[in-house]
Amino acid sequence: ELWVEVEMPGIFEDEGVWKTAIKRKGNNTRIDYAFSKSGALPIGRRAEALRRAMRSGTVEDANVVFVLRTRAPRSASRELGSNFVSLHDMQQDGKDLIKHELPLTSF
Repeated sequence: ELWVEVEMPGIFEDEGVWKTAIKRKGNNTRIDYAFSKSGALPIGRRAEALRRAMRSGTVEDANVVFVLRTRAPRSASRELGSNFVSLHDMQQDGKDLIKHELPLTSF
């Protein structure tokens, strides 16, 4: 079993971690999770958290973190790899990442 957990630590902490559907790897070397998250622009506390993250001197505050996890039968889950997307870079480059391949760095 494989799945990806998606976090925005500086922004949507109250929503916790978003999880993709569980996939079975089989013989595939690539798995498309087709993760998408959209919605209305945040208001109130979330909008302020996003503004703080984007204005922070620490660029990591505005990163979206992706962690690939696995679990064998009757065992705890463990991390296999991770990567991130920088909202700062997206804003600076004027890019929206749609159908973007994100290679993961293994542990």
